[in-house]
Amino acid sequence: MASKSGSAMSLISPLTHAIEQLPVGPSCLTALHADLLQVCLSAHMYSYGYKYVINRPVLEVNMKLSPLTGSDFLRYFYYAALLSIGLKHYVCAFDYLTQVVCAPTSTLSVIAVDALKKASLLSLIHTGVPYNPPKGAAVSLIVQKFLKQSLPVYDPLVKAFQSADIEQLRRLLLLSQEALDKDGNLGLAKQLVPALVRSRIRTLATSYMTLSLQDIGSLTGLNAGEVESTLLGMLSSSEIQMHIDQQSGMAHFTGEEGRAEEEEDDASDVISRLQHNMSLSMELAEELRRMQKSVLTSQEYIARVSTPSHGGMVGTG
Repeated sequence: MASKSGSAMSLISPLTHAIEQLPVGPSCLTALHADLLQVCLSAHMYSYGYKYVINRPVLEVNMKLSPLTGSDFLRYFYYAALLSIGLKHYVCAFDYLTQVVCAPTSTLSVIAVDALKKASLLSLIHTGVPYNPPKGAAVSLIVQKFLKQSLPVYDPLVKAFQSADIEQLRRLLLLSQEALDKDGNLGLAKQLVPALVRSRIRTLATSYMTLSLQDIGSLTGLNAGEVESTLLGMLSSSEIQMHIDQQSGMAHFTGEEGRAEEEEDDASDVISRLQHNMSLSMELAEELRRMQKSVLTSQEYIARVSTPSHGGMVGTG
């Protein structure tokens, strides 16, 4: 493992240099970009790969100066998602996985299926709801059909999460451990129970002003120490507002009214940031849609994927 990691690390600098020497601009996606991200993953250089993606966003392609295949395009965004997940940058991971899922295609690729599996878990962890491509996304008909079908292993996990059945979720994770590990998704799947526990506590915090730690434990399946550490963690991340009375063993939640004044003070700043981020996201999304169309509808690309070596399902490696 160490030898493989070391070999991959030795390729990072040459690949980075090779990309810089290509006769295209810094925002142009090339066939080498996916290779660079792949070796970053193999070398466990997540920060380097992630920063490379963020600092050099790809907004164009040039099929004459740097030809691409559909696999190059899918691999780049899939590996970018893996790097983001490794660093817990889940919002970025969502964006990259969605680029894979929404890429125009006439065949269902292995990469798209893998992206859907990861997105189904990541959506529950990050948003608490099942994954669906964003409204208005140009999802191909074959992917739309696949989304309507059952996804073994993953659909039962989604249903258990939606029903807030923590014990059933734990049982399913135990039964599905081998399959999840084979998919490379066991680490993500293990975050489902903590995510569901936090979701249950957020619901309790909006329903009760005061609740004993013992009651919270019985409702979430946590022991006394886990309840307190979870509450403090959620307080630290601003998921809830509360304080614990150690003497009585009670948690006192501050409702929305108690936070209204603080939220009003920050409202203007929050709205400003949201508007700025939405503007950037819309601009980037439009550029990426144009890029997808350029890559996957060009005559060069069509000629490439029409050959036997590019037929069937596209792999990740």
